[in-house]
Amino acid sequence: MSDAAQLWLKYVMRLTDPNTMPPTFREALATYLAWELAIPLANSNRIQEAQGIAFRRTLNLAKFVDARNDRPEQLQSGSWFAARS
Repeated sequence: MSDAAQLWLKYVMRLTDPNTMPPTFREALATYLAWELAIPLANSNRIQEAQGIAFRRTLNLAKFVDARNDRPEQLQSGSWFAARS
């Protein structure tokens, strides 16, 4: 409930199917996991450092792509809006 003239909502949901996730996010997640697992699996600081650099790069790209695509939509006034007035 709100008495605001305009109200913007952001819907958040839990995605469990990786195929529905944006490709740039999947790439960032994969490089994050590679960074986290470099020491336990490969015992290599060099690989971990390289994966850390790759993760930061792919995360920045994913954020950029998401920011460009996540613009609020202007809703059309419908009967539900007129009933509120």
